[in-house]
Amino acid sequence: MKVIKPKTPGSSKFEYSVLMLLFLFPSDVLPQEANEVPFEGGETALVRIEAEPREYINRLFTICGDIKTKAYHNYGYNRASGSHYSFELIERKSDSSKTGERAYLYLDREVGKAVSNRVVEQLERHGSDGGLFARVTVTIAADRFEPNGWNYFEVVDVQFLKEHLSGWDEGLVQWPDVPIAEKREWTDTKGRTIHARFKGIEVIRGSDLALLEKDSNETIKVNLMWLSDPDCEYIRKFQEQERLSKFHPDRFDQ
Repeated sequence: MKVIKPKTPGSSKFEYSVLMLLFLFPSDVLPQEANEVPFEGGETALVRIEAEPREYINRLFTICGDIKTKAYHNYGYNRASGSHYSFELIERKSDSSKTGERAYLYLDREVGKAVSNRVVEQLERHGSDGGLFARVTVTIAADRFEPNGWNYFEVVDVQFLKEHLSGWDEGLVQWPDVPIAEKREWTDTKGRTIHARFKGIEVIRGSDLALLEKDSNETIKVNLMWLSDPDCEYIRKFQEQERLSKFHPDRFDQ
């Protein structure tokens, strides 16, 4: 019996095999045999970071590979299980081959739920070997860096592949806006007011002092105990938004 092979666009066996890979594998799975992934040219190889990790402290860079959830918190993140999702990334090159290098990624739980859900859904469908190919923007956080943990990165954003490897979806990390301190009226417990901008908190001898910049650009220090309840609530909310937006992309020099 003669078998008639289907006609395919192009004439080579290679083109046919690529088409079959796209048909057989879901768009979010990158099989080892896939020919090419859409790198954008700004990706950084992990071996470069390993050579000079201090050059990447508080600096944005992008890595690519298969990510999966990993209940592993070590080095600067050894006490971060309650605050951060953890992932493992197996690095891939633009030709889809694995480099043998890996990184550990940590993403604030308050902004990373969508990323975690996407990765977990992938693992549910394809098992523990079904890593999800991603383009991940990261930094080395200065307050968590340890030389032996050079490949422990703070996640700033995560992009996953579009259908048929045609590019990258928008990033899934939803950062709150970076707060901007506007000038406002401040009132102390005696009813006295001042027009000023909040500049931060300074702790002196166990007392929390609000730094307030007046219209004259002079900065004064006011004990929080002397400020009104609405003023203290304003500072609390401002600091919370500052904390949540600590790794917002706008905070980095691009």
